[in-house]
Amino acid sequence: MVSQTTKGILSLISGFSLHLVLGSLYTWANILPYLGSKLHHYNPGTSLESTLFFIPINILATNLFMPLGGKLDKILNQRLLLLIGTLLIAGGNAICAFADGIFIVIIGDFIIGIGSGITYMTPIKNVWSYFPDYKGLVTGIISCGFGGSSFIFSFVSKALVNPTNEAPGPDGYYGPDVFDKVTGMFIWLGSIYTLLGLISVATFIQFKSEVTVTDLKNQLMIQDAENSEEKTDDPNAKETLGKALLSVRFFMLFLMPFLTSTYGFFAVNALKLFGKENNIDDSTLTLASSLAGLGNGISRPVWGIILDKWKFKKTYFFLCIVQVSLASTIYFTPLASGYMYVVWCFLSLCCEGSHFTIMPAVVRQVFGSKNATEIYGFVFFAYSGGSFIGPILTNYIVKGRDKIYYLMIYLIMAGFTVIAFFVCWCFNYTEFNYGTRHLKKGQLPDKNSDKSNDGYLSMEGKKVTS
Repeated sequence: MVSQTTKGILSLISGFSLHLVLGSLYTWANILPYLGSKLHHYNPGTSLESTLFFIPINILATNLFMPLGGKLDKILNQRLLLLIGTLLIAGGNAICAFADGIFIVIIGDFIIGIGSGITYMTPIKNVWSYFPDYKGLVTGIISCGFGGSSFIFSFVSKALVNPTNEAPGPDGYYGPDVFDKVTGMFIWLGSIYTLLGLISVATFIQFKSEVTVTDLKNQLMIQDAENSEEKTDDPNAKETLGKALLSVRFFMLFLMPFLTSTYGFFAVNALKLFGKENNIDDSTLTLASSLAGLGNGISRPVWGIILDKWKFKKTYFFLCIVQVSLASTIYFTPLASGYMYVVWCFLSLCCEGSHFTIMPAVVRQVFGSKNATEIYGFVFFAYSGGSFIGPILTNYIVKGRDKIYYLMIYLIMAGFTVIAFFVCWCFNYTEFNYGTRHLKKGQLPDKNSDKSNDGYLSMEGKKVTS
């Protein structure tokens, strides 16, 4: 008989494999100049700047269909759900492969986002059930698959389309020796994604509890503690979902990631377009794209450590200070070296990865565990909105003009981050010990808590240890 641990490890492999596919979102930053050149060949009115909308559209589709994925997860066989998502992603890539117009690419791109949205959480929640004491660790491992995807497939896509490192023409577009290979690139990538998706389906084992009497007692003890916590006079625990979404606190929690995520999305989206304006060769820009995606993934557990040590406000202030420094100077890095631009792109996406560690924990503390998942789903739309700001500004400010106009956009992004800093400064929030959010089986949360001045429950009690 296969042990639960073995099943859990296989399911962890399943989640990592699937997120290698879902993380290919950031590979688009590398292929946009190739795809844009092909679309421009068939439709001369299509500009490279217009292709910057593809990544935001993918993010929006993922965001819109995540709630549906949560519902399908409960009514469908989870393996079947992963297979459906894999086929949607493969189909979307096939549509993009043969598209000769921007509208067809948008359709394919949106379908890829649907596949990502309905499958994103399924392998993560399944592995949580196998390793309830190590949710942070296993989530980090799976997220590394998401971040590592771009690191791998940026090099693969360049090898398929531009193996000889040809430079674009004076107008910024590649010639037929490059863009003619875009169709084959999407077919190859779609095939690889399908294989990885099938590996995910094959290694996925839906969790079925093997409850012992001791385990049941432990679960009941934790459940009793959680129920007791919900019965406190903490207004967050009693707040309805509708009331929470209309609160000032929700608006501020939405506004902060909207403002600070805008720069990271723009930095990766326009990574190659701005780099080519500075005559950085395609191999160096591919390296920048790869490391940027990797930074997004591997930085997340690091931000978790910082959050545990510094708590929310200090961590977010640190993020804002670092990001303002990067956003206000990235324009000048190619003047020193193409590799300095690579480093700035990597650091910029490390900042971007912070949001997916910081915000879920803060939402749960501010609004309580009862509505945290639903509320964070709405906060997630901040990232979708933020991802569209860069392309909109680029098409209105940069399009057809000199590269100096990129400086204006980067400075606007730095200004957004400064505003976010002051929003956080004004945020009425009681800090708590983030280390207490991980309970071991059979352990109860510490009850030595006190009320803050504004009536919100303080969680400054002793840290639960193993």
